[in-house]
Amino acid sequence: MALERGTHLGPYAIESPLGAGGMDLESEGSLEHPEPCHECPLRQSLASMHTRIIALAAALVGISYATGEGVPPGRRRGGPRYRLAADQGLARAQVNLGFMYATGEGVPQDDAEAVRWLRLAAEQGLARAQVNLGVMYATGEGVPQDYVEAHMWYDLAAAQSSGEDRDRFVSGRDAIAERMTAQQTAEAQRRAREWKPTPEP
Repeated sequence: MALERGTHLGPYAIESPLGAGGMDLESEGSLEHPEPCHECPLRQSLASMHTRIIALAAALVGISYATGEGVPPGRRRGGPRYRLAADQGLARAQVNLGFMYATGEGVPQDDAEAVRWLRLAAEQGLARAQVNLGVMYATGEGVPQDYVEAHMWYDLAAAQSSGEDRDRFVSGRDAIAERMTAQQTAEAQRRAREWKPTPEP
């Protein structure tokens, strides 16, 4: 299997900011607090929820602009909207912004900036970001070519995927492994085993 730029990149990979399970408001904290204060956990929890809701709304508007749904013709520019949500740490907005920089869709094409946003989402454990970061390392676009890093990111993406996605990620990882020494492969596997995701804010 040949590794090519854009193996997994493209406009059809837009991620919903809500994910498969939607938004879990229960995890944001309780709405009950006995004391009125400016530094109380309730105020902090509500401020956190407000920030997250704004980020989600920006990401949803970004999807509309990126896909052209509900926006006037010629106005397909989701970049600024994704940027707001991505800056708040929303992994799905970060991966979408990374795709946009990689392809030059709605923003100037910039592989280094694509890698930056893909890495932020990949470090939070988003498989699509992980495999695309692996592509960037395998092809040396936006980063120095590094098969050990590429193998690790493909491996992490495959480990949490299923069906055709998993098969494609395993196939890509194996194609990279053919270019590596046994020591490099062992190092990539060690890194994947020891890797821990960064929690989404």
